[in-house]
Amino acid sequence: MNLLVLLPKKQTLSIVLFFFFLLTQSQSVKNLTIADGLPGNAIKCLFKDSNGLMWIGTETGLCTYDGLHYRIIGEEQGLKYNLIWKITEDNKKNIWLSLYGNGVAKYDGKKFTYYSKKEGLINNAVRSMCFSEKHNCMVFGTEDGLSVFDGKKFKNFDFEINNPNKNFQVNFISKYNDKIVFGVNHYNIYELKINPNNIQNSQVLDYLFPETKNYSGLIVGDNFYGHDFLNDFDVYNLKTHQKTSYGFCPVIWDYASDNQNNIYAACWDVNEPRGGLLCFEKNKLSNLSEKLQLPTSLFWCLYFDKVTNQLWVGSVDQGVFVINLSKDITYYSKDILGIQKPEINSICIDKNNAIWYGGNNFIAKKDTDGIKSLTNENIKIQILRLISDKTNLDKNNYKIFLKNSKNFVCHSIKKDESGTIWALTNYGLFSLDEHLKIITFLYYQGTGGVFDFIDSKTILLSQNYYDGYIVRYENIKQYKTLLYKEKPIGLDATKIFKSNQGLWIASYSKGLLLLENGTLKSMTDMGFLYDKNINEVFVDSNQNVVTSTISGKVYFSRWKNNRLSHFKIMVPDKDLIGNAIFFIRQYDKYYFIGTNKGLNIIKDFKLFKFINQTENLKQTIYTDAQIDFKNNKLIISTNNGLLSINIETILRKQKVNSPTRITGVKVNDKSIKNQSDLQLNYNENNIEFYFNSNNLYNATKNRYRYKIVGLKNSWSAYSSENSLKLFGLKSGNYKLIIQGKNIGTNELIAPISMRFTIFPPFWQTTWFMGFVTLTLILLLFLYLKRKIKAIKHKAELEKRIAETKLQALQSQMNPHFVFNAMSSIQNFVIDNQTDDALWYMGEFSKLMRQTLDFSSKTTIQLEEEIDYLNRYIELENLRRKHKVSYTLTIDEAIDTHEIQIPPMLLEPLVENVFVHAFDSAMKNCQLDIAFLLESNTLICKVTDNGKGYDGKGKTSKGLNLVQERLQLFQTEPKNSLNIQKLVHGTLVQISISIR
Repeated sequence: MNLLVLLPKKQTLSIVLFFFFLLTQSQSVKNLTIADGLPGNAIKCLFKDSNGLMWIGTETGLCTYDGLHYRIIGEEQGLKYNLIWKITEDNKKNIWLSLYGNGVAKYDGKKFTYYSKKEGLINNAVRSMCFSEKHNCMVFGTEDGLSVFDGKKFKNFDFEINNPNKNFQVNFISKYNDKIVFGVNHYNIYELKINPNNIQNSQVLDYLFPETKNYSGLIVGDNFYGHDFLNDFDVYNLKTHQKTSYGFCPVIWDYASDNQNNIYAACWDVNEPRGGLLCFEKNKLSNLSEKLQLPTSLFWCLYFDKVTNQLWVGSVDQGVFVINLSKDITYYSKDILGIQKPEINSICIDKNNAIWYGGNNFIAKKDTDGIKSLTNENIKIQILRLISDKTNLDKNNYKIFLKNSKNFVCHSIKKDESGTIWALTNYGLFSLDEHLKIITFLYYQGTGGVFDFIDSKTILLSQNYYDGYIVRYENIKQYKTLLYKEKPIGLDATKIFKSNQGLWIASYSKGLLLLENGTLKSMTDMGFLYDKNINEVFVDSNQNVVTSTISGKVYFSRWKNNRLSHFKIMVPDKDLIGNAIFFIRQYDKYYFIGTNKGLNIIKDFKLFKFINQTENLKQTIYTDAQIDFKNNKLIISTNNGLLSINIETILRKQKVNSPTRITGVKVNDKSIKNQSDLQLNYNENNIEFYFNSNNLYNATKNRYRYKIVGLKNSWSAYSSENSLKLFGLKSGNYKLIIQGKNIGTNELIAPISMRFTIFPPFWQTTWFMGFVTLTLILLLFLYLKRKIKAIKHKAELEKRIAETKLQALQSQMNPHFVFNAMSSIQNFVIDNQTDDALWYMGEFSKLMRQTLDFSSKTTIQLEEEIDYLNRYIELENLRRKHKVSYTLTIDEAIDTHEIQIPPMLLEPLVENVFVHAFDSAMKNCQLDIAFLLESNTLICKVTDNGKGYDGKGKTSKGLNLVQERLQLFQTEPKNSLNIQKLVHGTLVQISISIR
């Protein structure tokens, strides 16, 4: 049956037309205004410098734009004037600004240098300029002639010409085969002949081609494009000298050409509110601003960015428009058979590489012959004819159903093993031939859901909110309900995909299922995948099962030996961008995963690229996707049209970023101007680094990571943050390395490194540490020397103490004393004084034992010394005829148990009294011993009333021994022993420091 017969005449004409596109192609447009950061909406000039930075001159100021941030350049930076007419750059990266009415300015990145008539410029009203790489000079076009500047001097051209305006106003400067050419206002095009040896000998040659009277123009290739005196757009071929006019257009102020040499013109009639953004493509002039529905028609300047394939358009009143001219992604959105919003639900590609797509109220096919379509009425007519001969249908009820159905919905469209196209619709399930004729109709009123083919005669059908069915092609009545564990199961399927293992079923309530050899298996019940909310399933070329959940996770799995094992799980916002998965498809070693945020391209199970509206991919809901392998395209259906993506182009790496650069450094919250050699004090250790990469295409997709050698040698994770804050850094030498990548282009951004030093405090410096070390060594040396000396002194002291103790012992044990004692005992025996002899012997033996005991001690208690003295005095008095009376006085503050003194220290003093103070003729001999406490000093006074000490003659050996022992015992033995002669007797006083 001829399809055209079925269609109304009104629609027949639409189908037979040949369309290159399904719908109107739409381009991405971004508008930058004063609300975004521009100093004004009246744009005078646009220029991208060699660092990838866009310079935007407005009537109210100048700014730069790096893709994210605006930087106003004004008086604070040294710019004296706001009105910038043109911008360009020389080979030393100096930016030149034409300051209309005020000459020109050169900006080297740090300061501005101004040139005007005073410095030799022919006129201060500079309308155009360019830099000649060949001759290394600047060329300025003014309202009164031309100036050439070699960096030192100006060469001016101001001759009179036969111009109706009687002036030499240079409106534009262009290049042609390394020649500098320029156009005079509504007059001819001239060549500027620059002398490479001496710029002052340069000259202007006669006009380049016959009289044209152009107001503006541009040379691209061998063609001159211009706006002539009659307001026509002309193209003049410089080789054939043929001129072609393409009709009226408003005044053109600026031109640009893209990578395909298409010409764009910014138009505005100053005295009338008309203009436009014109595009000259394939010898046709069209109004691009109308096609793009831009909010203004008044345009002043243009700049085409060859790197990003973007056209920058400066308007008179609405800021800057950035138009993405890339055709890698094509969006078709309306005007298909009168359908304004074609809601496409499903697509497939048949064996002849034709694209079939079905949606709300239509099914369409696009091939090389154009577009053919079935609409609601077409389908109703065909279905009624097919069911007229069937007896097993309630034709009357079905006719009523069709009549009352206002909307036709194609839920899913697929091809079977033979290549026949099947469509699951709300009217039923049917197949179509290549002419969109319905071949087989399987009636089931209200059919909706998803389906796929079990074999060449059987279909698995999952109806919405119903059980799953296995349907025979011949008759939908010959179906059987799909069972799971011998019970019907409502599949709630969102997608069915056929593989070598069987049919994989994604269910939003039952999880992932597999229909294998007639048996339904649940991955949830088998313990392989517990998530029950599955919205997509796909089997790749390696028979890996790729599934996604409603929460956005993507599982890469293998089905083997009745087991499903996951070898990779991708998580949203970590491995993927977006948390709602719409489709998963494979091309070669790449996976395309469509999400609510855009298109994720996965390679080696890592994010390779992310494409969204920045790359002209419309932000919408994706309903289905197929790979057109013949044409290397990814076809995506949406709820508002169709997307076609050139896979080879989109996978290609791009270079849109400038190298990474440090844009600012703050130390202790203060900006640092000199960042080349950052040397900081120890307390300047809170540092902030700001970095960026100029990117006018998709700067939001720049990701950075850093490594700080000297602090931590591992890389940080990639992040969109373009600042780094370090607090409390220790002193040392550091090297900051910043690397970048762009996830939209897969570009690795050239890294940057920066060294900085934090000096330690002076007490941590090498010289100070050396000084301290030497000082410590010296002190240690002196300490050790003193210690050794003290040890030696102590050894000598101990040796001398031992010797003095021995001498003291010897003094007590001398033969004279012992002999006298023995004689006294003998006399007591002879005199029959047995009791006295026995007492004397006992006391003498005790005295000897005490002497021997004290000889081994360094100190003894004062109490022991007093007991020793008492015993000695008693023994001496017993053996003498003239007894010596004595008293012993002890200060109440003295604790005789606590105070320690050298042993037998006082005995020599007492002995001297008995030996030297008294003789046999003296009577009433008196000896007084007193112990006093003054501060920490024990004072012992031995007083007698004897003959007295005159200080003449030899000093007693016993006194010398006492003196030496006192010196050894005390650290300050000065005046420790004093002998004083009294009127009657002698006073001997010793002072002992109490320890």
